[in-house]
Amino acid sequence: MTIILAKLAAFFAGPIGRWIVVAALISAALFAGGVYERDIGYREGLDVGAKQLEAQAKANASAVIALNAKNRKQEQDQQKDLAQDGAEYQKQIDIAHQIRDRDVAAARAGAIKLWIATHPGSSGDGSAPKASTAPGVGDGETRAELPPAVTSDLLALADDADAVVRQLTACQTIVETYQK
Repeated sequence: MTIILAKLAAFFAGPIGRWIVVAALISAALFAGGVYERDIGYREGLDVGAKQLEAQAKANASAVIALNAKNRKQEQDQQKDLAQDGAEYQKQIDIAHQIRDRDVAAARAGAIKLWIATHPGSSGDGSAPKASTAPGVGDGETRAELPPAVTSDLLALADDADAVVRQLTACQTIVETYQK
């Protein structure tokens, strides 16, 4: 083994061996330079990527601020619409109560009369209703006037049904406002 090492040392000490050693050293230097340049390029790439991420984060933040402002504006507009709808609903309720009070008072006073169609002798309680033959009533039908208390109760009941319709309409309006 010593002979092999001695021959190898003599080869590298000779003219061809020196060139091989110089070529190996130059190759190692070039390889090290390439690795260093690659590392610089990698670091520059990281810096460019970080700058791009920072720019994107700024753009995202400004977009979020703009969307937030837009949503706040929509909320304010919806609140205004709901306030207007509420005022209109309250106005309708006030008018409906005035009409109801007027009609119930008129029914109790006998100014508003309701009639039902009856057949002669169809009174079930044994008392004869106040009946009259009215024009347009055919086939021997007669009409009986309802008592003022019943008339006013029926008008109040009809008003209660109208109030339910107003409430449902108001609810639909609110749902439509939120769907805009």
